[in-house]
Amino acid sequence: MTHPAAAETAVETALHSAIEPIPRVVRLFLLMAVVAQLGDAITFALGTQMIGIGHESNGLISSLYSHAGLSAVLLLKGWAILMTVSVLMLLARRMPRAFMIGAVVALALGLLGLVSNTTTVAALIG
Repeated sequence: MTHPAAAETAVETALHSAIEPIPRVVRLFLLMAVVAQLGDAITFALGTQMIGIGHESNGLISSLYSHAGLSAVLLLKGWAILMTVSVLMLLARRMPRAFMIGAVVALALGLLGLVSNTTTVAALIG
């Protein structure tokens, strides 16, 4: 049986770590990753409305768009962003190195999508 003082200390420790502020660098990388991912989603939505889905290189997204429309693709992208942020938040305190790798990958993929969407639309529209 646990001693009551030990149980109180465990609860205090848990509460203290639960309300500890998120470090500034973690917030910055999460914000950058989310903004990049949202930029990808927005430029995808605008691009498909301007030039269609024919130039999309991702087969899953292309198929989903063809069968269920833009709303389904945006819901999937939104869900993916939420899941990415959730996983990154779990990693932030427990595995900071894994958090940084994941955040940088999410940021890079979002920027890649944003730049790819923008350059494709610009090239086709002129």
